[in-house]
Amino acid sequence: MFEKIQKPSTEPKRKFKLLLLSGEFGIVKLAADEKIPEWALKSEFYSITRTAGEMTVVCDSRYIPADYSFAGDWKCLKLEGVYDLNETGVIAALSDILAKNGISIFVVSTWPTDYILLRQQNLVKALFVLQKDGHTVLRG
Repeated sequence: MFEKIQKPSTEPKRKFKLLLLSGEFGIVKLAADEKIPEWALKSEFYSITRTAGEMTVVCDSRYIPADYSFAGDWKCLKLEGVYDLNETGVIAALSDILAKNGISIFVVSTWPTDYILLRQQNLVKALFVLQKDGHTVLRG
């Protein structure tokens, strides 16, 4: 069934460069049949995902109308570089060290790269943990 199960690697950990995007982001849960909100499209970075059960919008929280309920105070780290869709372990390498330090994340993936959102209250700790693990964090 499986060609060969791989043992954990003994190779050195990969190190990544991340860019801290400016602004604070919000995550909004909408009904699956709702129209894509025009306000979300104003954000420089936004992600809209629709499933059979709901629609999730991630965008700069400045553009979310006051009458919408949302999870706010998220900061966003962009993984710098272009990664092949078949490449494995990219998010795992970053999420593992964050999880081990009690930092939850929300990930948005695009064709060439990934974005890691984390709570503003965890930002300083996350940046420290990532840099201590050998990753580079730039500010945008």
